[in-house]
Order: sequence, then C-alpha cells, then structure tokens
Amino acid sequence: RSYHSNVYTGKRLNANMSNFLECSILSEPPGPSIEEVLRRRVEQLESFLKKHGMKAPTPDLTPPGTPGEECLGGAKNFKLSSSVLTVTREGMIHKSLADILMETAGRVDVREPDTPAGSISPRKIKDFETASQGSDSPRRRTLPDSISLIRSVSAGSNSSSGSQTKRASTPTKKPLQPKIKKDRNLPPLDAALLDRIATVHSLAALTDKMMHRPFPPLSRQAMDYVASSYNDVKNVFNHDTEKFYTIIKKLCAELLPILEKEPMYVRQSSPCYTFGDTHGNYADVSYFLENIINFLDLAYTPCNLIFLGDYVDRGTYGLEVVVLLLSLKLSNPKKVTLLRGNHEDPLVNGDVRHYGESAFQRQCQRLFGVNAGMDVWKEINGLFRHFPLAADIDGKIFCCHGGIPRYEGGVDDRLEVLMNPSFPHLEMFSTFEPATDTFTRQIQIASDLCWSDPKDVEHEGGYWELNEYGFGNNTRGDGVICFGEKAIDQFCERYGFQFIFRAHQEKSDGLKLAKSARVITIFSSSDYEGHRNGAGVLFVNREGEIRMIMKSA
Repeated sequence: RSYHSNVYTGKRLNANMSNFLECSILSEPPGPSIEEVLRRRVEQLESFLKKHGMKAPTPDLTPPGTPGEECLGGAKNFKLSSSVLTVTREGMIHKSLADILMETAGRVDVREPDTPAGSISPRKIKDFETASQGSDSPRRRTLPDSISLIRSVSAGSNSSSGSQTKRASTPTKKPLQPKIKKDRNLPPLDAALLDRIATVHSLAALTDKMMHRPFPPLSRQAMDYVASSYNDVKNVFNHDTEKFYTIIKKLCAELLPILEKEPMYVRQSSPCYTFGDTHGNYADVSYFLENIINFLDLAYTPCNLIFLGDYVDRGTYGLEVVVLLLSLKLSNPKKVTLLRGNHEDPLVNGDVRHYGESAFQRQCQRLFGVNAGMDVWKEINGLFRHFPLAADIDGKIFCCHGGIPRYEGGVDDRLEVLMNPSFPHLEMFSTFEPATDTFTRQIQIASDLCWSDPKDVEHEGGYWELNEYGFGNNTRGDGVICFGEKAIDQFCERYGFQFIFRAHQEKSDGLKLAKSARVITIFSSSDYEGHRNGAGVLFVNREGEIRMIMKSA
C-alpha cells in the first residue's frame, strides 16, 4: 500500500490498468506465500507499465528505523511543502503555504480560506476526479465518510521556508485524467487481498521481518477492547471496569521493561507522522490513527509515529487515549515514540485542586474507585517517568513537547547531557529550581523541554526582556522560560537542526508556524475545552517535505 501517492488498483487508474489488475489472490493456485504473490504482481505491474510507456515511482525500500548517523545533523535537507490539506465537515479545502502563513499571522480570516490562482493543485485522491488546474475558485470538494486521510494529502513540488514565503509558480497545464467512479463492491482490505493494492511501494511494508513478526496478543486485546467499548456516534465509552483494570495492569507490567531501556533522547527516521497535544480527545486520536495505520497494524505501515506528549488531563478520555497509545507502543516499540509532556508528571496530572474533575487522577478514581483508581494512576505515572524527553527526525528536525532548553553561557552541551545514559528517569520535574549541581541541571533541562514556549513579542522590555542568549521569563510563572530568534539560531547552528516541532499550546487551526517558519507548533485535539479549534498533524516524507494535515472541529 503506498502512502501519499496515487494508488494503482483495479478500476481506479484507467481502463487498461483496471483490466490488467482486475484479479485476486483467490484465483491463484494454493501454495505461494502472500509475499511471493505480491512480488509477482509487482513484476507484472512494472512490465505492463514499461510496455505502455508508463513510469512508476521508484521507492526507497529501506525499512523504517533509526537513522544511521552517529552524530546530529544528517545530510538530508528538509523543506515545507507548498500545499496544505484542510479536512472539514463541508469538504476538503486546498490551500497554499503562503495562505497558511498569512492566516497564522492573523492577516486572513481563517474561517474562509481561499486558494489563489496559480496554487499547486492536489493529487488525485482515492475516489475523486482529478482536480482542475489553474482555476480561480477555491478547491472545495465533497469528502465522503470513507475517505482515507493517508491518501488525501496533496503533493507540492515547490517549497517555502525562511522569513519570506513565496507563492507557488503556476504549474504546466496537463490534460485531465478520465473520471474515476467509486466501486462500492470492492471486498474489504485484508491480507488475503493484498494484490489488489500491489504497487512498487508495497514491498517497503512487507519485508520478511515485518511479515513474520508476531503481533503481541496483549496489544491486540487492549486495542480491541478500547475500540469495542467506544460508541463513536455518542462519543462515550461503555466500560467493563474489571476487564479494563486487568488489561491496564498487564499492559503496564509488559511495557515497563521496554520503556526502561529507552534513552531520554530518541532518533527517529522519515517517513514519520508527528502528533501534538491530545488531552484525552479519543475521537481525534482514533480518527487519525485509523487513517494512517494500514490494516490497523504498524507492521504494514511504512512510517513512524512520534507523539509529543500531553495525553491526559482536561479532556474526557485521557485514560483511554493512554491505553491506545501504549498498545501501539507495545505492538511495535521502534516505530512509536511517546515523548513526555508537562502533564506526564504526577505533580500536574494529580493536581485535583487545579484541574478538578478533568484531572487524570480523578478520572482513574471515577472509573475504578478511590483505591483501585489510585493504583492505576500510580502504575501509569510509573511508565510516564521512562518516556523520552526529546527526539529528532533524520538528525534535522528537533522534536519536544515545549521547547529548547536554556543556555547560560560556557560550553553548550545541553543535548549531550540529555543523551548521556546516566540521565535519570525523573519521577517528577515541574519544580522549577535553579541549576546548582548536576542533578538540578538535569531537572532544569527536563523542565525546559516540557514547559518552555517561543516568545511572541521579541522586543518587550523590563521583566519580559530576553537576555543576551535569547531566553526570558514566561507568563506561565516563575522558573518557566521562553525563547526567541537568537536562542533558536544558536541552538540550530550548534546541533544542525533545520526545524523544531513542538506542542504545548492550543492553536486555532491545530498548527502554527513561527520564528521564520522554523518552529512549528502542533496541537492534535480539536474543539479543545469547547474552543472550536482545529487539530493538526505533520507528515515528513522521505523526500524531505513537511506536509501539514488539518482537521476542523
């Protein structure tokens, strides 16, 4: 199954291709494995394309995993895609990156986005006609319920980065493809019908290691329980509390040794999806994951996942979100990175006085009772302490929950301290004490990574003035910092980063670009506390493009 590309499948490309691929593995004689049949299908497809003068994309079959560089700053250069897909209840709106930059700067009404003439048109989507090119009107199309989000991100060939954003140049007009009709009689996608979606990309998701890796029974049991207990129409859960309690206890026991071995700084590789705050919004988390993960199994999904923290508090279903993400982590630990946010601290998610009934501790007690609820709360916080504090993608994109740690002069070894195997797995870090020794400095680095924010107004004076290194006081309270352009310049130059992905702040569209488009804030929970905001996710592909996905409330 290819991701973010045209899908070569029966009745979905053109008449010749449809006739060629109108076949099923069921017609094959018994004996060959799925992988052998798939390889044969790919060979036939390549032969057919060559015969008819058609060219298929050349895939990178390197299996996803950690990058091979031993130092920070890989060789790949990343760029922002010049097109963005917004998924709304009314349909799909295609916008240029220039529009997004203007919207986030507050110069355009974000409720009525238009696509200017000359913007790059989206790729052909699953069941859509090919979009017209060069039109002056907004690209607004009806979005069926069955649309797969992973096939609906447009592919922009131009890029935009830096302080000045240029509009995409007008593409060469190409003839329209034939209209593609939806086939509602196609059988469900499962392993027995993989050849229906056989492409040159499919083998990237079907290596021997993936094909024969057993799916952990407990992971499947937990995901099945959460899915079956959820009523997506009413957005409520109907729990068997005794069964749920048993699953959580087993899940924590099985995951603990895996998380204990994880470093505090993780290196991940593209292709990769990055999520921001979820805050107990199970509806949005499940929506995105169902459309990203092929066959609901990461073994068949040729991409990695990074979550930037804040899974609990404020939202209604923090516990269910945590169980779902822990199940994914157990199913494929190398593909799923769960970073720690400021709410993955018992000092915060146990603050019932401040958060009231929306506190994570109170949710656990409300579901299981006072004693059993406290037991679950402590068990899950015991896992939180082992979550990494930061990660990077291909050595070029720095990922954390809040922001970069402070620098106060001298040797700049902020990330070296974090990468040191001796860095403790802190039970709590929201203490905001000055760094007077090695341990208090480690706490300070953890606190900065999870609590800091980019500075909105660079040149404020007095108490809010930035220091000589570009750091200053934060409106969140004493001990919390914010960082400006100078701090970003120094950090990125020191460690070779091109972008910083962070979460920690609600944004109206779910995504916001700041600091010359180098800092991207991701917020993946729509309608947060009734604010009618959108939810956003970022996708980094192998070609070095950063694509933005936005979902309306």
